[in-house]
Amino acid sequence: MLDTNRRPEGSPARVNASHFCSVSSQPIPTRVVLLAGPSGSGKSVLAARTGLPVLRLDDFYKEHDDPTLPRVPGSTDIDWDSAGSWDADAAVAAIAELCRCGRTDVPVYDIATSSRTDHETFHIEP
Repeated sequence: MLDTNRRPEGSPARVNASHFCSVSSQPIPTRVVLLAGPSGSGKSVLAARTGLPVLRLDDFYKEHDDPTLPRVPGSTDIDWDSAGSWDADAAVAAIAELCRCGRTDVPVYDIATSSRTDHETFHIEP
Protein backbone atom coordinates (compact mmCIF):
# COMPACT_ATOMS: atom_id res chain seq x y z
CA MET A 1 0.00 0.00 0.00
CA LEU A 2 1.24 3.49 -0.90
CA ASP A 3 1.49 5.89 2.02
CA THR A 4 0.78 9.33 0.56
CA ASN A 5 1.36 11.04 3.88
CA ARG A 6 5.04 10.17 3.95
CA ARG A 7 7.60 12.02 1.93
CA PRO A 8 9.40 9.79 -0.61
CA GLU A 9 13.07 9.26 0.20
CA GLY A 10 15.26 12.00 -1.25
CA SER A 11 12.42 14.45 -1.92
CA PRO A 12 12.61 17.93 -0.38
CA ALA A 13 10.80 18.72 2.83
CA ARG A 14 7.47 20.45 2.49
CA VAL A 15 7.56 24.16 3.13
CA ASN A 16 4.95 26.75 3.84
CA ALA A 17 4.71 28.64 0.54
CA SER A 18 1.69 30.77 1.40
CA HIS A 19 3.77 33.94 1.09
CA PHE A 20 4.40 33.14 -2.61
CA CYS A 21 0.75 33.40 -3.59
CA SER A 22 -1.35 35.31 -1.13
CA VAL A 23 -5.02 34.44 -0.93
CA SER A 24 -7.33 37.40 -0.87
CA SER A 25 -11.01 38.09 -1.30
CA GLN A 26 -10.10 41.33 -3.05
CA PRO A 27 -10.50 41.22 -6.85
CA ILE A 28 -7.29 41.21 -8.84
CA PRO A 29 -6.99 44.47 -10.79
CA THR A 30 -7.13 44.24 -14.55
CA ARG A 31 -3.73 44.07 -16.17
CA VAL A 32 -2.82 44.94 -19.72
CA VAL A 33 0.00 43.31 -21.64
CA LEU A 34 1.20 45.22 -24.68
CA LEU A 35 3.01 43.45 -27.50
CA ALA A 36 5.03 45.72 -29.76
CA GLY A 37 7.02 45.12 -32.90
CA PRO A 38 7.13 45.79 -36.61
CA SER A 39 4.65 44.37 -39.12
CA GLY A 40 5.05 40.64 -39.58
CA SER A 41 7.03 40.10 -36.37
CA GLY A 42 4.56 37.62 -34.86
CA LYS A 43 2.66 39.79 -32.38
CA SER A 44 -0.76 38.44 -33.40
CA VAL A 45 0.42 34.83 -33.32
CA LEU A 46 1.90 35.26 -29.85
CA ALA A 47 -1.22 37.05 -28.60
CA ALA A 48 -3.47 34.28 -29.93
CA ARG A 49 -1.35 31.63 -28.20
CA THR A 50 -1.93 33.22 -24.79
CA GLY A 51 -5.61 32.36 -24.89
CA LEU A 52 -6.38 35.78 -23.41
CA PRO A 53 -8.73 38.38 -24.88
CA VAL A 54 -6.85 40.39 -27.51
CA LEU A 55 -7.59 44.03 -28.27
CA ARG A 56 -6.01 44.74 -31.64
CA LEU A 57 -4.55 48.19 -32.17
CA ASP A 58 -5.02 47.55 -35.90
CA ASP A 59 -8.69 48.36 -35.29
CA PHE A 60 -7.64 51.87 -34.30
CA TYR A 61 -5.98 52.71 -37.62
CA LYS A 62 -7.08 56.03 -39.06
CA GLU A 63 -9.32 56.09 -42.14
CA HIS A 64 -7.46 56.00 -45.48
CA ASP A 65 -8.51 59.57 -46.30
CA ASP A 66 -7.42 61.09 -42.97
CA PRO A 67 -5.12 64.02 -43.86
CA THR A 68 -2.98 63.41 -40.75
CA LEU A 69 -1.82 59.98 -41.92
CA PRO A 70 1.99 59.85 -42.17
CA ARG A 71 3.55 59.25 -45.57
CA VAL A 72 6.56 57.18 -46.57
CA PRO A 73 9.39 59.69 -47.19
CA GLY A 74 9.68 60.53 -50.91
CA SER A 75 6.33 58.88 -51.69
CA THR A 76 2.59 59.40 -51.49
CA ASP A 77 2.18 55.95 -49.88
CA ILE A 78 0.82 55.82 -46.34
CA ASP A 79 3.31 54.67 -43.70
CA TRP A 80 1.12 52.15 -41.89
CA ASP A 81 4.04 51.16 -39.63
CA SER A 82 4.25 54.67 -38.17
CA ALA A 83 2.69 55.23 -34.75
CA GLY A 84 0.96 58.22 -36.35
CA SER A 85 -1.15 55.91 -38.53
CA TRP A 86 -3.49 54.97 -35.71
CA ASP A 87 -5.65 56.95 -33.32
CA ALA A 88 -3.56 56.71 -30.15
CA ASP A 89 -5.96 58.82 -28.05
CA ALA A 90 -8.91 56.54 -28.87
CA ALA A 91 -6.83 53.39 -28.26
CA VAL A 92 -5.56 54.58 -24.87
CA ALA A 93 -9.07 55.67 -23.87
CA ALA A 94 -10.43 52.23 -24.82
CA ILE A 95 -7.72 50.46 -22.81
CA ALA A 96 -8.40 52.68 -19.78
CA GLU A 97 -12.15 52.03 -20.01
CA LEU A 98 -11.51 48.30 -20.40
CA CYS A 99 -9.42 48.28 -17.22
CA ARG A 100 -11.97 50.38 -15.35
CA CYS A 101 -15.22 48.77 -16.55
CA GLY A 102 -14.29 45.40 -18.05
CA ARG A 103 -15.66 46.38 -21.45
CA THR A 104 -15.34 49.09 -24.08
CA ASP A 105 -16.63 50.01 -27.51
CA VAL A 106 -14.02 49.53 -30.24
CA PRO A 107 -13.99 50.16 -33.97
CA VAL A 108 -13.83 47.29 -36.44
CA TYR A 109 -11.25 48.13 -39.09
CA ASP A 110 -11.14 46.57 -42.56
CA ILE A 111 -7.51 46.44 -43.72
CA ALA A 112 -8.57 45.77 -47.33
CA THR A 113 -10.49 49.05 -47.58
CA SER A 114 -8.42 50.97 -45.00
CA SER A 115 -11.59 52.04 -43.24
CA ARG A 116 -13.62 51.49 -40.11
CA THR A 117 -16.63 49.41 -41.01
CA ASP A 118 -18.36 48.93 -37.67
CA HIS A 119 -18.08 49.09 -33.88
CA GLU A 120 -18.33 46.28 -31.36
CA THR A 121 -18.22 45.84 -27.61
CA PHE A 122 -15.00 44.24 -26.43
CA HIS A 123 -15.12 42.70 -22.97
CA ILE A 124 -12.89 40.71 -20.71
CA GLU A 125 -14.10 37.82 -18.63
CA PRO A 126 -14.10 38.41 -14.87
